[in-house]
Amino acid sequence: MRRIPLKSSSILSAGYDEATRTLELEFASFAVYAYYQVPPSIYAAFQAAGSKGHFHALYLAGKYEYKCVVPRPTKESKSHGETDTQKEKKVRQVKADAQRAAKHRIS
Repeated sequence: MRRIPLKSSSILSAGYDEATRTLELEFASFAVYAYYQVPPSIYAAFQAAGSKGHFHALYLAGKYEYKCVVPRPTKESKSHGETDTQKEKKVRQVKADAQRAAKHRIS
């Protein structure tokens, strides 16, 4: 599923498949969770929310069936060449992309 970068400190990106009503969220930990049977109206409200993390806590967590589809990287993943500095660089890049995308959105 294609996810778009978000301007959020806790959720890096989100994607939604209306046909299956599946919402995918990539968290700052780099773990990705799929939430099932999420109505389009809830996804629209999520997109409009000022705080994505707060919206998740109030309206998604514990309300919909979910599954971790990409686990959070472990310390072992560092042995494959990815350092904390590289992870931080990825987070900064995703946030910068989200800010650029937000500037180009039409209200």
